[in-house]
Amino acid sequence: MVRKIKKKNLIITPTLERVAENEFIILFPNKANTYIEKYNLAMVALEKEDILKSESILKIIVKNLKCHFESYNSLIDIALGQEKQLKVSKIFKEGEKDLELILENLKAEDMICWKYGSNRDFLTFLYTLGVRYLNKGNPIKAKEIFNLLLKLNPNDEQDVSEILIDTLFELNDHNSVINVIRNYDKDRNPSMVFNKILSLYVLGRLDESKNLICNLNSENMRVYAQLEKENSFFKEESHKYIPFNSIQNKFLYYWENFGEYWNSADGALEFLRLNVPIGLYTEPETIDAVTLKDLEICSIEAFEESLKEKELKESTIKEHLDNIAVFQEILSSKERIKEKLVLVFREGISKSRLNKLVTTLNQYFRFSIEDKDLLKEILFEFRTLKDNLLSSM
Repeated sequence: MVRKIKKKNLIITPTLERVAENEFIILFPNKANTYIEKYNLAMVALEKEDILKSESILKIIVKNLKCHFESYNSLIDIALGQEKQLKVSKIFKEGEKDLELILENLKAEDMICWKYGSNRDFLTFLYTLGVRYLNKGNPIKAKEIFNLLLKLNPNDEQDVSEILIDTLFELNDHNSVINVIRNYDKDRNPSMVFNKILSLYVLGRLDESKNLICNLNSENMRVYAQLEKENSFFKEESHKYIPFNSIQNKFLYYWENFGEYWNSADGALEFLRLNVPIGLYTEPETIDAVTLKDLEICSIEAFEESLKEKELKESTIKEHLDNIAVFQEILSSKERIKEKLVLVFREGISKSRLNKLVTTLNQYFRFSIEDKDLLKEILFEFRTLKDNLLSSM
């Protein structure tokens, strides 16, 4: 079954094609290929740091090819890197109009699942929009978007449940926090139980909260260990959620996002420390880089030669080499690279600098990795993390 999206005088729109019961994928017709090719040209220009050319092409695409959220995501990426908030707002507003073209053609029971690659840019845009509403102080609208995402994609590969809980804390809706966690796979994220502990504590259900603390397992205690490691996440400035959904070891950053809520609940941290099963407590683990070697790498010298072959400016080549040196000891590990990006983010970095670091990583792995499918997956993960960090700056 195919549902055609009403054109409303638009040039090209996608269709929604049923692939399973209540599951649809977003597909573009063949006549969209011209604009898909333009998108590839825009990405080439972006790699060469020709921002104006890339931006110009992407604007043409979104004007003529509706619902091409890959272009919207790239335009947002560029605007955030330029730190031009008015431009970011305008792109989101235009993207929201295209969202409606998709949503108005869906029934209540229909799903747009992440497992189908053509849906991911749509779901990514929707997620980023929710993060934006949350960090701009509109948790009610953010809650609406995150609930929609969970309905459209119940498997929740984006970890929407976690940011929904942050949104519910902002709304002081602790009963809903408990309801979300009730249906959550506890093995998926060992930090989630701490949100239930806190909500039960705030609601005065101390015996239930204490019982959860006393039954924490060794994986949960790795989360607790991060609390005892540092208190730098308890800051005075306004709270902004940082989506760490693309990082495997999310437990490392639980207190960064949720520490504020623990700190604001009078006596909650003391209650946790008093009842925690000390026998299970261990120092935070150091992740062994040897066990995480999962990427093809090349020498820095070979990378430098590849940059010269592209006839880039000497200053651009030097900047790429300086950037890749930041990751030189960990280039064989995808997770270590992502954790390094978070580290430099936490230490303080400009949006343009963060953009340039990821651009260099893209250049490096485009040269070193031959498997195109693997390359696409890796670059998507780096970009997702970068966009998440940019959205919280």
